[in-house]
Amino acid sequence: MCHQDCLRRRGAGPWVDLPGDVLERILNNLSFADLARCSAVCKQWNSIASTTPHFKSLHLPWLLLSPDRSTTSETWALYSPLERRAHRFNVPSASRDSEVLGSCRAGWLLTQNRCKNHKYSLHLSNPFTNRTIRLPRRSFMSFKGVSSSAPPNCNLVLHNFCSLAFCRPGDEEWSPIEIDHSGIRDIAFFKGLLYCATFDHAVFVYEFGPQPVCRNAYTEINRLSIYDACDDEHHEETVYLMESAGELLMVIQHSIEVNLAITSTVHFGVYRLDLDVLQWVEVRSLGDEALILGTSSINAEKFSAFGFKRNCIYFTDDDLAGGNDVWLEFCLENQIIQPFSPRDGSPFLKSTFLFLMLDA
Repeated sequence: MCHQDCLRRRGAGPWVDLPGDVLERILNNLSFADLARCSAVCKQWNSIASTTPHFKSLHLPWLLLSPDRSTTSETWALYSPLERRAHRFNVPSASRDSEVLGSCRAGWLLTQNRCKNHKYSLHLSNPFTNRTIRLPRRSFMSFKGVSSSAPPNCNLVLHNFCSLAFCRPGDEEWSPIEIDHSGIRDIAFFKGLLYCATFDHAVFVYEFGPQPVCRNAYTEINRLSIYDACDDEHHEETVYLMESAGELLMVIQHSIEVNLAITSTVHFGVYRLDLDVLQWVEVRSLGDEALILGTSSINAEKFSAFGFKRNCIYFTDDDLAGGNDVWLEFCLENQIIQPFSPRDGSPFLKSTFLFLMLDA
């Protein structure tokens, strides 16, 4: 039985029998958010929606804007660089105090809230469809979450620098992932496998069956060429694992401590993992790609009207004058760090910078 037949049996209105040409004219006049919702109704609507001029834009990243913490607003927003406007909405099961641990394919967010019993509730929420999936609670705060694919058929992994835990939607609890390490720097899914970079410079690779199994443990990758020895006790390094143009990258952010509360970024190193020779190889150019630190790789040409440039890294840093974090741009070609402002003057610079991908 097709989806339309199911809708008819549930008493749905005559809209399910709209002629294709009429439906196409309607969809052509919808906003991005409404078009995304309509494309998820059924296969026929998705097929017709895919012919609209704006449908391809749904498969570009959207920018998540968190609520303004200087107000009592609970409203979040999704900013479309192509429309140059923000669509305001409420994230299901999230508040202005919620932490977003990560984004998943098909527009899903992984959120965390602290409960009164000192535990942490976690949810998968989709602002486009208003769907929410409740996940098991945790006794410890998590700092990042990643997903192997679009929910609900996915593996979810959390880390809090000391441990790894995983679950699948519908599980009753988070299960620990065994790892022999000195601390976790970052995690990322790449081609169906979980990669984990540790403080002792090792890379652990996990394959997911009924339980995660460590497939490989690369403990002797050329660490000295990446983690430069530094005698300055005020020097800090932050590591990010990211996928870009079909490669697994490690981005190292070098910072110096200005005072007890403020650090300032001075340099970036970018490396790709060559598993054939077990080496991190320095990347001197990202080509047409740009990196949004800790979030995603995008094709900069598609966002040139917004201000993004090819071969650049975009990131936040402490404002040396105090106040909100500032957005900066690092160019790999000339190694220069400079302030970043979008060409359209959008107000996202004081907000959480996170891309949502609508394609599955």
